[in-house]
Formats: sequence, C-alpha cells, structure tokens
Amino acid sequence: MGAGPKPFAIIDGHAHVGAWRDPSFGGRATSLSDATTLYRALGFQGALLMATDLACNVELFEALAAHDGAPRFRMAWFAEPRQEDDFRALERRASSLAVLKVHPSFLRCPVGDKSLAPYLDLAVEAGLPLVVHCGRWREVAGFEHALEVAHRYPTLAVVLSHMGGDEPLLVRAALDAIEDRRLGNVYLGTESVRQYWLVQEACERLGSSRLIFGSDYNLNHPAAFKAIIEALGLRDEQRAEVFGANLNGLLPAHQRFF
Repeated sequence: MGAGPKPFAIIDGHAHVGAWRDPSFGGRATSLSDATTLYRALGFQGALLMATDLACNVELFEALAAHDGAPRFRMAWFAEPRQEDDFRALERRASSLAVLKVHPSFLRCPVGDKSLAPYLDLAVEAGLPLVVHCGRWREVAGFEHALEVAHRYPTLAVVLSHMGGDEPLLVRAALDAIEDRRLGNVYLGTESVRQYWLVQEACERLGSSRLIFGSDYNLNHPAAFKAIIEALGLRDEQRAEVFGANLNGLLPAHQRFF
C-alpha cells in the first residue's frame, strides 16, 4: 500500500484583523481571538495578518506580541503614509515584521508614488516582501504599477494580490506581462480569486512556485479559498508550495512559520 499524501503546513498568506471603515464591507469586524479560533478549527498552522483600511498597525502589532501558541501569526504592516507617525512606527518595529502591505486604492495613489518610496526602501533593506493590492482601478491599482516596482527593485519580492486584479482579463494580462518582462521576483496571491481554472492557468504558465495561497479573511472564509486550490489536483509537493512553502521562503529567516 502507498504511504499516502505527505503532511504539509497550511498558511493563509493574506488575512485581516480589525474593523473596516469602507461601507461596502458592511461594518465587518473581527478580533485576533476570532481569527485564532477559526484557524485552529480549520487546522491551519498559521496566517499572515494585516490591519484593515483603518491601518491600526500598532494595535495589531501589540496584540500579536501577546499571542502565544498555535496557530502561528506573522504581521504585514499596512502602509499608511497619510498618518503622521506611521513610517516612524514602522521603522521602530521593522525587525519584528514579516511583510509590507500597500493598498493603492485606499491610499488613492500608485505603489510607486513618491510618498511610498521610504516604505519600499525600508522593505528592501529589511528583507521584507511587498504585498500589493491590485484591482480594476487601473490608474491607481493596476498590476502594471506593481510590476514597475518589481523591475525597479529586483531584490524585492513582490506579491500581486488577487493575482493581479481578481478578474480573468486582468489576471491573464498580468501573466502576459510577467512572462514578457521576465520578472522572477513577482508572485501571485490567490485571495478572492474564485475561478479555479484561472488559478490553474497561472500555475501552468508560471509554475506552482509562484503562487501564494490567501483568502482575504475577514471578508472571506479561508475554507472556501482553500477548496479552490484543492480543486486543482496538484501533486503533493506543489500543494505544499502553494499552501505555505512559497510564502515561508520569502520571509526574513527569523519570521518564517517553519
């Protein structure tokens, strides 16, 4: 008889804790305790947590510092240059962070805007991957802006949230651009992408080593987007890559989940 599938860690690479200001999210709010209970019930080994559009970074940082036990959590700093002390607060805590997150649509400026240059420089210096929201507001949140940053900072790992735009035409355009520009430092986050065949196409074109599983909790349920990956019929080693190993390998050594 065969040995069966090998166990591997499942890490949610894109999750939020806190309350949302944006009215389209219906006042959705969850606590760190809520996240802990959910991920334990799902059997996930960890999650990369970030604040909401309120950018309550310090509060989340302090809550995570007090968290102990399973699941393991790591923090992505939600860049907010419009808050006077945000960058200085980030500088003081950079060695205890895993990722820098930029959401151009909420900031109303592209990721390459001059206001974000100090954040990008710090990410490179500290070895933090950059997670960039990509959406349909192309002038501000188009994947093209994130790819330009990836070209400008070749040592910076850049993760395109929603696989470049959470819409088939945008995802395919992002895949074309990554291939054409030969950007080996660009990865695709699967959060909120519902079309399993689109994730499969990305896996076939770029390889499973370039995909990072995410759910966009607390707006989505992690189990729903885990099912998308499971539907692809990947080999055990590919599933292990997508579900955790790819993200883990991008993090600073002292911030890795395993």
